[in-house]
Amino acid sequence: MNKEMKDKILSVAQVIEEGIEEYGRDEGVNMEVTTIMKLKKARLPDFVMVFQYFGEYAVDNFSPATCKVLWMFISLSEMKNYVTLDIDTIQEKTRMCRKTVYNAINQLKEHNVIVVVKNIQDKRRNDYFINPQAMWRGSSTNREKQLAKYKKDNVQLEFPNM
Repeated sequence: MNKEMKDKILSVAQVIEEGIEEYGRDEGVNMEVTTIMKLKKARLPDFVMVFQYFGEYAVDNFSPATCKVLWMFISLSEMKNYVTLDIDTIQEKTRMCRKTVYNAINQLKEHNVIVVVKNIQDKRRNDYFINPQAMWRGSSTNREKQLAKYKKDNVQLEFPNM
């Protein structure tokens, strides 16, 4: 940031502080105001961390159909790695038959990549939780907390044949 921009920011901050202090005096309140101004950071588009060792593991152990379902889950995952979908939606999005979708989901379960839980609000849907050792959407602090919770609950996170 150049000197001219810094001076403009300081000038705006001073006007804001003086205005708030004057308003306080008008209302019978004696106050001192300090304004902290900073430039907004650029917001990154939504992203997930996919760990490289898992990428290699997936290539070596999963069928193309399973990889397609996995990437669909990754692309739709919410914070803390969950996805809520029904089989019909998965079929539609992947353009695969029901049996292939079931086989892909079973392969992901067998390899501890996902945990499947019935959605409590809509029994037609499942909640799929993606193993945080494979990928993560959210802060690294929350990932560590989730890993600790899974360890405490004895959730199997290790990938077979790794």
